[in-house]
Amino acid sequence: MVIPAELTTTNNVTAIHCSDDAGLTNASCDNGNNNNELLPAAALGTSSIQEYIEDQRELDPDKKVPYILMLARGIHENVPMDVDITNAEPFKTALAFNILKRKPLSLSKALLCQELKRRNPDRKMNINNKKVDDLFSLLKEDNICDPADIAYIQGETTVYIDNLKFSIDDVEKKRKDSGGRIEASDRLRYIMALDLDGSIREAYMRSQDVMNRQELDARNSVAAAQDFHSLISAKFNNIDWVPKTSVNSDLHSYFAEEVACPKRDSYSMTIEKSKQLVQDMKHRLNEICKRYERSGNGSGQIDSDSGEDDQDFLLELNFGRFNLELALMKGGDDRQNFLNHEPVDLLYWWDVMDRHNLIHFTTAQLRGDNAATSDSRPALTAYGESSGNNNNDRNGNQPRKKSKKTKNGEENNSLSTLNEEMNENVSTVGFALCKMNEQSVMEQIDDLTHRKRQLKNDWRKEKKGAEYDSDDDGEFYNSAIEEIEQLIRAKQGYLESLLQEHSKRS
Repeated sequence: MVIPAELTTTNNVTAIHCSDDAGLTNASCDNGNNNNELLPAAALGTSSIQEYIEDQRELDPDKKVPYILMLARGIHENVPMDVDITNAEPFKTALAFNILKRKPLSLSKALLCQELKRRNPDRKMNINNKKVDDLFSLLKEDNICDPADIAYIQGETTVYIDNLKFSIDDVEKKRKDSGGRIEASDRLRYIMALDLDGSIREAYMRSQDVMNRQELDARNSVAAAQDFHSLISAKFNNIDWVPKTSVNSDLHSYFAEEVACPKRDSYSMTIEKSKQLVQDMKHRLNEICKRYERSGNGSGQIDSDSGEDDQDFLLELNFGRFNLELALMKGGDDRQNFLNHEPVDLLYWWDVMDRHNLIHFTTAQLRGDNAATSDSRPALTAYGESSGNNNNDRNGNQPRKKSKKTKNGEENNSLSTLNEEMNENVSTVGFALCKMNEQSVMEQIDDLTHRKRQLKNDWRKEKKGAEYDSDDDGEFYNSAIEEIEQLIRAKQGYLESLLQEHSKRS
């Protein structure tokens, strides 16, 4: 709930203690804190402060709240007579819950001087030579004694504080209903479940597969296989599982020692929260990898001596990948330099996704020629069967199927007919997506093979040079070729699994 910018006067319910001595001076006024007669605020007459505050020519309406809270210091029971009231309740809790900003609670020189001048128009002061504490001391010496003014200030402050308490209760209820707010340790616990459990990783890799008709029909049944979000949520909520991060001080000093991430009582994982977390971390991971690739200080940068085509190819191939050898040549692991105020657990997500070769899968990076922009169309990734006698229209669209007719000439819209048509559509879409995925993987294998041959040719040329170092240069080329061969083997294994899955579904 948002606290209203303006406060509502509650003179019909507010009552104060008023002194019997109407001739009290400002210096001796006790602000109504004695045990005198309790009078209703409505019987106290018009407040001069109320007239002043509600006159927009005198006070900007946006400054009404901080002005009231400034006057309420020492007058309202919940507002202490102090410059800083952020440690008093309910202000402290409201700040912690981000319900309230510090500005309305802070004293400003301008408002202090404005109130001092209101009380004594003849007062002369130089705001530049005064501190907030000095101005507040002057304000305390000149107490407010008018019962109507006190009643107005107390009433306005009470309404404001009641609204704060209502908002606090609302936030606490929502947090209790949602199982608390996620913290860095929870995100680390989540990614460690993916890192340490092979079955969860396999489910993650299958999370973007197209389901067949049988899987679609069974997805809401008890017999349905658990998907990725169900598996990782169950692992996360297992209180007996207490994972620890691996030691990696080069990644960040936070990981110089093992960090235990037990299940917190105040936070539980659900399927909906898991989906939201993955989407959020996908975006964050994509952004930090982009910064890493674009920065001239990143160890992921491509050698400037490479050709433009080679640079584009390598950037696409190694998007977000960490190369330890290149990093050591530039002073070590520098990934922490690209956090940009993001939480440190994002580095651990990055490291886990990189180690399991899941960055490309997670960030869903399209090839440049497959991406659509305002200036170009994407290239075709799959081609449909062509024949000389097809009946497609000039835009390539298939003609609309004619409705089946009954003997009476009425359209047959029975459930079985609709199911048959839906099955045909699902099967067609699933087949097309599988073919697109297979073709994309084959293209990646071809690109990797081409790059491997190119590296070998470059190595042969380097060996003929006078500055060739068999130890350093040879080790560099060997490791680069080995890394590409590992990627080729991984892609070939993935392609084989796709073909097997395709054959099963067909």
